[in-house]
Amino acid sequence: MPKPTVIPFQQAVERLQGKVLVPSPLRSAEWEGVPLAIRERSLWSSGIEKIRVLDSMRTKLLQAVKPDGTGPFMDRSKFVADMRRELGAIADGTKGSLEDISSIRRLQLIYDFQVEDANSYGRWKMEQDPELLDEYPCQEFLRVESRIKERLDWVARWQAAGGQLYDGRMIARKDDPVWIKLSRFGRPWPPFDYGSGMGIEDIHRSEAEDMGVIAKGEKITPAEEGFNKELKASTAGLSPQARELLADFFGDRVNLSGDTASLEDVA
Repeated sequence: MPKPTVIPFQQAVERLQGKVLVPSPLRSAEWEGVPLAIRERSLWSSGIEKIRVLDSMRTKLLQAVKPDGTGPFMDRSKFVADMRRELGAIADGTKGSLEDISSIRRLQLIYDFQVEDANSYGRWKMEQDPELLDEYPCQEFLRVESRIKERLDWVARWQAAGGQLYDGRMIARKDDPVWIKLSRFGRPWPPFDYGSGMGIEDIHRSEAEDMGVIAKGEKITPAEEGFNKELKASTAGLSPQARELLADFFGDRVNLSGDTASLEDVA
């Protein structure tokens, strides 16, 4: 079977459309303490407390991940310019910190992260097809974009997450838990950290078998199954105190029932 080259835009659009807008004062480090099941259902950005800002961002991001001629054109520079205008930015935006929502750097980060996440999710969903998994059962973690200052600890992080090296390359089966453990966000698709420039590349079965990453003819399970287990596990061990804190913050938007968590849209 030939490897598909078209990114499934519809699934990227559905990922963005399906997220609940969650305005909050929480910073990124604080959001990392929120259960994965809730983070996966939310569209948020560090320190943004106005739902209209999040709504406007999502509208523009949807235009960016749907470049099929059915809607207004949107790219990174237009997203930044339009959002700065809406936010009433006065300074030129080149010296603002990441905490300044109107700074060019912060808005570029939001655009890059959300667009990459949506498109990578679409690709990940598509590749759960059993025939594709059989043809390309493994993938390599590698640099896909250069950076002025590249992180030098990725091999160490890979090994700390349980990954092995094959001739110095970071390669694993697609159903290996290393992908979830490697990610700062607890997801088995890119981005694995903010602005990292790291990504994945499919490895054909013949190459993976020759390198010993997977046994000859061995089948793998869809990675979706493992990820769904992680989502459930993210709320299963919550203490009564943690549940109370979530209820205090999210109010009636969060529903914690047993080992599941769900969010409702803000009216």
